[in-house]
Amino acid sequence: TITITLPVAGSAPEALDLLLAIDTTGSMTDELNYLQVELDSIIASLRRIRPGTDIRVGLVVYRDEGDEYVTRRFEFTDDLANLRQHLGAQQAAGGGDYPEAVDRAFAEAGRFDWREDATKVMLHVADAPPHAEHAGTAWEQALPLRARGVHIVPVAASGVADDAQYLMRSMAALTQSRYLSLTDDSGGGLPHQEPDVPCYVVTRLDGLIERVVASLLVGRRIEPQADAIVRTTGDYDRGVCRSTKQPRIAQ
Repeated sequence: TITITLPVAGSAPEALDLLLAIDTTGSMTDELNYLQVELDSIIASLRRIRPGTDIRVGLVVYRDEGDEYVTRRFEFTDDLANLRQHLGAQQAAGGGDYPEAVDRAFAEAGRFDWREDATKVMLHVADAPPHAEHAGTAWEQALPLRARGVHIVPVAASGVADDAQYLMRSMAALTQSRYLSLTDDSGGGLPHQEPDVPCYVVTRLDGLIERVVASLLVGRRIEPQADAIVRTTGDYDRGVCRSTKQPRIAQ
């Protein structure tokens, strides 16, 4: 533990801007349905963890060039019922090839009216990287988000391969966030590739999202209760991995 004393008084943000950035191509049906059902519960949990927080939620959905649309955006609002209505109207379709228009979605994210005094979180739910020729553009769009203090929280869905995992984990590290991924423990959807990390804890997704966003909101890491843990891989201890296993990507 390293303690750093600053010559100023600190105060936790009293507002949260949460942007849902969701890949809505055909392979994302289960994940989209999940968020449509669980959004209210996740927001309610955040309100319990930090009562009085001024929460706004925005939405950007994206597919790929040649689909019915490339991006759709719905501005930040504190009217959760209105946002839920927009989210509920979305359907997963299109796509076809593996890469999607991730760079276009990140460009849209940069155009939202993020509040300076709020904790800023972009929940990126996806299973594919940008097209190879647009990977650099995706990075370029992520850098202004970082400069504005936006934490990019990737949620890797079924079908994520090494290139998508690398990009999503890197963006989480770039913005001082956490990389989340789905596993086959859910029992639904397509097969999920195990994350290429030597240690991790598996819990329900709603609780995981709540803890990670709440950690960014309150400024300290929130770990799951013992009865919430489905299984543990490696020697995991409160965010520290004690395993000596070399990641597969590094081999």
